Amino acid sequence: MNTAEFDQVVDMIHKECKEILATKGVDYTLDKDNRLSQFEEIAEEVGVTPRQVIGVLMSKHKQSILKVIRGETLYGEQLDKKIVDQINYLCLLWAQVSVEAAPITTVGISLDQDVHLHREQTRGPK
Repeated sequence: MNTAEFDQVVDMIHKECKEILATKGVDYTLDKDNRLSQFEEIAEEVGVTPRQVIGVLMSKHKQSILKVIRGETLYGEQLDKKIVDQINYLCLLWAQVSVEAAPITTVGISLDQDVHLHREQTRGPK
């Protein structure tokens, strides 16, 4: 696959991710002003953190992707849908971690730096 073809694949994936996030976002968002409300509600209901809820949901897709990597047949939803869902859960995880790291929202600082700086501000150095 040449660079132009690869770029087309990446563009297609990004487009699909955005479409799925928009569609499922309407169905799954309990609070129209809080895109992460579903994860917060589930977390409270079962006694875990929103990050853990996202992690469990990601795990479901990861298991299917790993089946294909191992050469096993995937029944049900297609591999491309599983990959798109996995990417979207990573985006949602990023958003959740960003919210937890607030108020640090400096553009140009990586998420890890944001979390590290927030941790130092709230708990002192690690």
